[in-house]
Amino acid sequence: EFQDTDRVQYQIFARCFAETGAPVYFVGDPKQAIYSFRGADVMAYVSAAQACPHRFSLDRNWRSDAALVAGINAIFAGSAPFFLEGIGYPPVQAARDTAEFVLENDDGRPLRLWFLDGEDDETPRTKGQAQRAVVAATANEIVRLLELGRQGKASVAGKMLDGGDIAVLVR
Repeated sequence: EFQDTDRVQYQIFARCFAETGAPVYFVGDPKQAIYSFRGADVMAYVSAAQACPHRFSLDRNWRSDAALVAGINAIFAGSAPFFLEGIGYPPVQAARDTAEFVLENDDGRPLRLWFLDGEDDETPRTKGQAQRAVVAATANEIVRLLELGRQGKASVAGKMLDGGDIAVLVR
């Protein structure tokens, strides 16, 4: 999988395989290659993609329901959604129509954006204040969801939501 490949690894693959004329297949996702904390180098991905004579994309998302996929498609629609030529966002279809995550008495919106206000009307938050506020808001939301799961009001794929269903990705 190419999305975690750095520039040196790409140069090795290119020299050992691509430059020899032997068939080589890179499998990667540019939306994953932007995560440098996993060792990815987005420019190595762009270089490899430009060197490939044939490119194929999967057009179906097997992990998310249709409403969430539609929301993500809408956010990333545009000429350079990642602000870098060479990484586009081809819209995809969802493999299923029904929502796997269900909250009782909820409007069912699968995608929600949170905005952080300033410390007051006049003063923006410092980076440290913003980090603490985001951590607190995330923790409070997890507590809320877990409590709804315990009450039988939140489920994933028909099973009551519990801690094993929640992941927080951080640097």
